[in-house]
Amino acid sequence: MALQKVQNEYFDLVIMDIMLPEVDGIHVTETIRVRNNEVPILILSAKNTSADRVLGLKKGADDYLTKPFNLEELLLRVQKLIEKNKRCWIRTLLVSLIHSEKQDRF
Repeated sequence: MALQKVQNEYFDLVIMDIMLPEVDGIHVTETIRVRNNEVPILILSAKNTSADRVLGLKKGADDYLTKPFNLEELLLRVQKLIEKNKRCWIRTLLVSLIHSEKQDRF
C-alpha cells in the first residue's frame, strides 16, 4: 500500500523505519529508489551500527538518523533534504526548458 502511494503520488520526503511489522524497510527503500529516483529518503531507525547505516545508504537512502534522536536535528535534516530536492528539481526544469527552446529554434 505504501509503495503504491509513493509510486502514484508526489511526496517531498519519505521517512522510513527499517523495522516495519510486515516488510523490511531496507527492501522498501530499495524498491522506492528503483521506481522513483527523485524523492529524498531519510531512514529513522533504532538499528545504529555502522553496517546498518552503510547498508541503508547503499540501498538508496539519502540520510540515516538513529533513535533516540534530537527533534531539532531531525527537523534540520528534513528541511535540508527537501530544499536540496527542490533545487535539483528547479535545475532539471531549467535545463529542460533551455533544451526545448534550443530545439524549437532549429
